[in-house]
Amino acid sequence: MVHPYAAAAFLVAVFPLIVTPGASLALLVQHVIDSGRRQALPVILDTVTGLYIHPLSP
Repeated sequence: MVHPYAAAAFLVAVFPLIVTPGASLALLVQHVIDSGRRQALPVILDTVTGLYIHPLSP
């Protein structure tokens, strides 16, 4: 069983990584600012496709 203090320390350590926006969110925001909301869907689909294909590539 995991000690409660260890679990709390893990959550405190991981929280900044979770709330920090990544490169894909920055790309999405940039496309929406430049081209409007219509360009959001292709960026989202490309990001999701890359997330699924990347682990499968040798």
